[in-house]
Amino acid sequence: MKLHLVPRKKLRSLGNSRHFEFDLVGNLTRRTDRTGQEITYSYDNLYRRTQENWLNGDQTLNRQLSFVYDIENRLTSASDPAALYNFTYDALGRATQILASVTGMSDSVLLGQQFDAAGNRTQLNVDIGSAVDSTTSYLYDARNRMIEILQNQVGATAASAALADKRIQFGYDHAGRINRIDRFDGAGATDPVISSIFQRDGLGRLISLDHYDTLAWQTDLAMSTTPVVGGSILANYHFAFDLASQMKSMLSGLDGLSQYNYDSTAQLVGIETTDSTLPDQTFAFDDNGNRTDPETIVGVNNRLLQNADFNYVYDAEDRLVERHSRTDDTSTRYTWDHRGRLVSVAHYDVDPVSGLDVLLGHVTYQYDVFDRPVSSFSAEGESNANPRQTHRIYDGQHLLLRF
Repeated sequence: MKLHLVPRKKLRSLGNSRHFEFDLVGNLTRRTDRTGQEITYSYDNLYRRTQENWLNGDQTLNRQLSFVYDIENRLTSASDPAALYNFTYDALGRATQILASVTGMSDSVLLGQQFDAAGNRTQLNVDIGSAVDSTTSYLYDARNRMIEILQNQVGATAASAALADKRIQFGYDHAGRINRIDRFDGAGATDPVISSIFQRDGLGRLISLDHYDTLAWQTDLAMSTTPVVGGSILANYHFAFDLASQMKSMLSGLDGLSQYNYDSTAQLVGIETTDSTLPDQTFAFDDNGNRTDPETIVGVNNRLLQNADFNYVYDAEDRLVERHSRTDDTSTRYTWDHRGRLVSVAHYDVDPVSGLDVLLGHVTYQYDVFDRPVSSFSAEGESNANPRQTHRIYDGQHLLLRF
């Protein structure tokens, strides 16, 4: 369906502008950002977005993202040059299978999901290639609160090493807030190895968090030994608040007491500590709420231009593109794609003879259509020495596997 385009423009105070075009039913069809990066969008007869095309300055295609739907308006396929995803649904519209194919990986990864009658996910199965790799089960109470996660490693891939057999249990207070987490070493273990206890005040503010070596803590109690930080207490934190719910103090078994002071606009202006290795700190602010010090320069649009260590350069979209050291000739350059995602970080030094920049090392990133970083490549120098390629698989927005 081709409809007449309606141009619109959004202005910015710095003189740059973003441009937008819409069809007559309000679908965004073209977007140009303040650096000139241009994206066009295509839709089907049901106004579902089917393509997102990134254009170079000469209007040639830079990257294409594609989306396919079924008759129930469910996304069945989503792809770009970095990854392809295929989705299968049950009669209730729940995704029961997600097949992920990341460019550069030899095997696809299949995520299989099972659900209970309330729609809670009860099981996640991971297959790498044709082999079953791991299974994660989820248990809920009568109020649909997750009370246990059980992971079983079936395969033996390096990617699934982090999914070694383990179990986690959750406890809740009367208001449905987590007040305890117990972690078990192995699916069949009966005693937790680490426990975390949360306490809140009458306003729901966290006032205490304690992490225990559970077995050692139980031994301390049995022998009437006082648990201590560094022993059965791994770490603990106690918080106090003022009437405005600003944190006034934090008592840590590791770092001692820290007290926080605020001005009339709730800006943190001072931190006092009892730990001699942590010096007291004071802060001042300008009228825009930026922290100030003699070596910090903040420019228009609240851009940090300089601090004690670096000078900074931004593009028209307010994205950091260069960082220059104030103590030597090293610098870092950042590159962003049409969606504003960081795709490259390169570190340079200056050759003392030629005066030219010399590449020290760089990292590049590839993202899928859901803006998740699925691949990265790093190397050293102009010759790409010591190259390292990493691929990632996600469960929703959570990293699941790394290859």
